[in-house]
Amino acid sequence: MTILQKLAEKILEYSEGFKVIDYCACLRATYVIVEDKEERRFLGMSHIAHENLHNQGKIIAPNVDNLTELTSSINIINRSFGLSLINAISQKFIKPTQEFPEIRDPVCIVGNMKPLVEEFSNRKVYVFEKSTELRDDALSDAEEELLLQECKTVFITGVTLLNHTLERILEISKGTNILIGPSASIIPDLMRDFNIHYIQSMIFNDVDKIRDHLRLGNFVSLKINKELGVNFSAKVNRSFA
Repeated sequence: MTILQKLAEKILEYSEGFKVIDYCACLRATYVIVEDKEERRFLGMSHIAHENLHNQGKIIAPNVDNLTELTSSINIINRSFGLSLINAISQKFIKPTQEFPEIRDPVCIVGNMKPLVEEFSNRKVYVFEKSTELRDDALSDAEEELLLQECKTVFITGVTLLNHTLERILEISKGTNILIGPSASIIPDLMRDFNIHYIQSMIFNDVDKIRDHLRLGNFVSLKINKELGVNFSAKVNRSFA
């Protein structure tokens, strides 16, 4: 099973009373809005990996009952809906924790997240990007096999959950692994059985505001779009079972 499939199983323990009330496959991301028993709304999102788009597999409407089907689909839009639904349910339970890792060189950044790259411009940094559209001056993801094991601090975009590259990254990484970005707004303890040490993402307090932002075809950046929510950084409690 992929990590995404395992997360779908784990989140079901938290899913009682939730129902999907809105969803969209927008230009840059999918979102899913859920409502709990108290009629409180929560939005989860996932950036779409455009390089993985194809016409195989029927796209289906997301709901809690078909979550495992979504995350097992061969179509990345379905998997993105699944991750958005996992993130939407997680939003209710995430705390605005501010627990930060020690940053040690070299730093690896998987996914060309430019504001994050700029933050570490005075350090030894390797940046990897799978998408030729977004790569610019970054290395391709092929070079991860050569350089990741050197890095002491590894920032990993949450989109790696969708394209099944996260598993290999965690297998070869020997550093502190930080899953980062709005696609990674997952209850931190759900990641305890994997080689993830920190989650850095965003809590969306204004569902309508982030929904409208995504409907207009925008990306979401933790560094640039701070008006859309509250950033958090949480240490993952390790499991030694």
